[in-house]
Amino acid sequence: MREAIENLLHKVVRKVNPAYHVAKTSWSQQGEDLVIHFIFKWMLKVDKFSYLDIGANHPFYLSNSYLFYKMGMTGVCVEPDPNGATLLSRKRPKDTVLNVGAGSAAGELDFFVMSSNTLSTFSKEVAHGYTQNANMGFPTIERVERIRVMSVDEILEKYFKSSKDYFISIDVEGLDYEILTAINFSKYRPAVVCIETNGDDQNTIAYMHQYNYLCHATNGTNCIFIDQTRLEKI
Repeated sequence: MREAIENLLHKVVRKVNPAYHVAKTSWSQQGEDLVIHFIFKWMLKVDKFSYLDIGANHPFYLSNSYLFYKMGMTGVCVEPDPNGATLLSRKRPKDTVLNVGAGSAAGELDFFVMSSNTLSTFSKEVAHGYTQNANMGFPTIERVERIRVMSVDEILEKYFKSSKDYFISIDVEGLDYEILTAINFSKYRPAVVCIETNGDDQNTIAYMHQYNYLCHATNGTNCIFIDQTRLEKI
């Protein structure tokens, strides 16, 4: 329903003001997609780019990549929940959807599917912690599935080897930093990285600083980084 309403509003506003741009609407949790769009368009001078959405979860709800799909761009969505991956494939057929987890190494891991599926995680500790959290309504573990995991570098090598204009979004409930530190930033240089930190910004900022990534924005939930070497060339 929200998607239909948004599309109708865009059509109406474009008739009134042809200069109106779709990027005025955010599909992210706290406007992260608008920040990413600003970085590419106005700071990096790039109009067309791709994305690696790790922990995509849903085609558009709380999505850091859906805005760009609507703008005609495509990318890779990584979603370990089979139901979520099926929905992504159906609603975003131009994207490459991988029904796997992303990690530091290839293999298989237990995936804890929560009653609130945005909280599903490979971390047993995080999953059980959620079930004790009154602020979240005591979500339950609905099932545990054995899911294939690809290393994040394997995904980058296969789909982004020759790319430079792309961003990575990491939102995997508890294992975000582990995935971030598994990326070979000496070999793969996403222009922008958006990662869920949930307030633990300083360790992430310090880690990214050593690879010459600048923290452009943080909102207590996510940090957004820019490849500083790209900025220095502009």
